[in-house]
Amino acid sequence: EYVTRFEQALCAYTGSPHAVAVTNGTSALHLALQCTGVQKNDLVITQSLTFVATCNAIAKLGARPIFCDISTDTLSLCPTSLSKFLSENAYLKKEKCFLKQTNQRIKAVVPVHTFGHPSEITELSKICHLWKLELIEDAAEALGSTYKKKHVGTFGRFGILSFNGNKIITTGAGGVILCQNSEDAKLLRHISSTGKIPHKYQFFHDIEAFNFRMPNINAALGLAQIESLELFLKSK
Repeated sequence: EYVTRFEQALCAYTGSPHAVAVTNGTSALHLALQCTGVQKNDLVITQSLTFVATCNAIAKLGARPIFCDISTDTLSLCPTSLSKFLSENAYLKKEKCFLKQTNQRIKAVVPVHTFGHPSEITELSKICHLWKLELIEDAAEALGSTYKKKHVGTFGRFGILSFNGNKIITTGAGGVILCQNSEDAKLLRHISSTGKIPHKYQFFHDIEAFNFRMPNINAALGLAQIESLELFLKSK
């Protein structure tokens, strides 16, 4: 009950159509990358100024990170740097992006809203659209941050928030994946709940999956924290 209520509260606050609560921000990144189709030997562009979790999630899928420079204005991924890298090092073939040097697939871009400062996310989104790349926002530190009056984490296909003890609000440990598409949300819930087919007593699992769903007690704590969110943001 509390998990569903927490997800609904986050949707209402961020304006995201869907939210899937999970055990932490790292598992949220892992699932978001997996649902975009990132797999072994793929490449994912991100920034080097980030917590290690961003790259751990990429590596756990057998993919490799490519690092681009940040902007000195936002401390997040620089659109100029990203565009320059792709123009010089990538090519498109059949609506897919590849690295010239190795012909590896470049699958996604993961900008980080560092310290909650929004990246130039609309500019980054345009570049991703041009190069046929999935956009996943690492908004772990950015609950309450907006860009052009829109909450960060809602510009890309997926956005992730963290509720670790050092974040804007905490659930002890926890995270959430924001997404725009009901089918994506359904798949995320399925994979994060051991891939179990709903049934009264049979245990049948149709996909390799994880036990990543947020526990009810953590969600209850999150709901209590949301009541003080504006105070926390003002203090921050």
